[in-house]
Amino acid sequence: MTEENRIIATLVENADRTDRAIVKLTKRVDRTTRNIDALGKRVDVLGERMDQSCLRMDVMGEKVDRLEGSMEKVITTLVHMDEKISTLATKDEVREIEGRMMTVLDHHTTMLTKLDQERFTMIARMDRIEGVV
Repeated sequence: MTEENRIIATLVENADRTDRAIVKLTKRVDRTTRNIDALGKRVDVLGERMDQSCLRMDVMGEKVDRLEGSMEKVITTLVHMDEKISTLATKDEVREIEGRMMTVLDHHTTMLTKLDQERFTMIARMDRIEGVV
């Protein structure tokens, strides 16, 4: 075998190794592309879920705002009633009115607490979803 034939044989062998390496790299790129596409789909699904959660949180925020307005009205009424208490005739009437007002106030406070808990739960869920992405 001449020197020229040996060089050609080496070149052919190197070309074959290069072709095999290119095939391997192409397979890896294809597999990585499929993984990226799958992750993109998961991100899209999580984005939709996040949008839905945001809408629910907006609705809950509106409810909290309305309830805070109601709470302000109740407090104003309580202050007004407190001013009138001094003019009531008997302590029994005062106790009855105070009892009713406290019941209403307790009910509103309980509702606000529950809404706050739901809001914090939604925020925690959204944080977990963002952590998955």
